[in-house]
Amino acid sequence: MDLQFDSILNNPKLGDLDLKIFSLLSDLLTAKLDPSTAAQQINRLFPRPDGILPATYLEDVDEFLWIFWGMVIEIIQLVPYQHRAQEYMLSMLQSLSGISQATVKIWSVESKVWQELPLLGSYLRDNWISPTYQGKVPEAQDAEKWKSLNSFAARMLGKRLGSWWNFAMWELQAALEEEYKDQAIADCNVTVACEWIVHSGDYIFEQIGNADGQSEQGPLYSGPPGLCLERWNFWKRRLREMSQLVSGPLKHEVLSAADRMDKLVN
Repeated sequence: MDLQFDSILNNPKLGDLDLKIFSLLSDLLTAKLDPSTAAQQINRLFPRPDGILPATYLEDVDEFLWIFWGMVIEIIQLVPYQHRAQEYMLSMLQSLSGISQATVKIWSVESKVWQELPLLGSYLRDNWISPTYQGKVPEAQDAEKWKSLNSFAARMLGKRLGSWWNFAMWELQAALEEEYKDQAIADCNVTVACEWIVHSGDYIFEQIGNADGQSEQGPLYSGPPGLCLERWNFWKRRLREMSQLVSGPLKHEVLSAADRMDKLVN
C-alpha cells in the first residue's frame, strides 16, 4: 500500500522547519532513508545555543520540539495501523533516543534531549481526542487516523519509549466497558484496544495494582477501580464477546489480543 501525505503539504501555513522535518519523515516512512540516518539528520536540525541568550535558546528548543512532535503525530496518523512504516517510525525514535543532545529546562523541568523525548507525551495528551467520544459515530477517515495514532503510542509504550499507559486505560475502558449501538464505533474502539494489548500488553500488565492508573469505569464493569487482575480478566472475556460483534475481518485480531492477555496472566 502506497502512503499518501499530500494532505500535509496542502497546508499553506507550513514553514521551512516544518518542510524539512516533513521531508525527512516522508523519506523514512517510504524507506528512502533508514531509521538511524533519519535520526541523525533530525538531530542536526536541533537548535544550537551558540551566540544567543539562554532564554532565547530555551524558546527555540520549545518551539522546535513542538513543531517536530506535531509533524510526527500528523504524519503517523496517515500510516495505516498495520503498515510496516509504523515500525520505521518506531525504530527512528529508538535511534533518536540514543543520541545525547542536551539537557535543558522545559516548562520548569530538567529534560534530556533526546533520551527522554521531551514534550512528546504532552503533545499527545493535548491532542488525545477520540472520534467516538460521547458516542459520536466516526467518519471513516477519522477512525483510521485514530487507529494509527493509538498503534504508534502503543508501540512506543511497548518499547518503553513512553510512560503513557493512562492512554491505554482510557481506550480499554472505552472499548470494553460500554454497550454498542453502532458498528462503526465498535469496530473503531475495539481495534484500538487490540493495538494496545498486542503492542504494549506486557507493560500494561506490569502496572496491575498501580494506583496511578486509576480511570473511570464503564457501565459494564463493576469491580475495583484502577488496573487489577479482576479488570484485566473482565477485559479478556469482553474481547472474546466482542469477537462475535465486530466486523468479520476484525474477528481474528480480537481473538489474538484475547489470547495474548491469557498468556500474560499464565
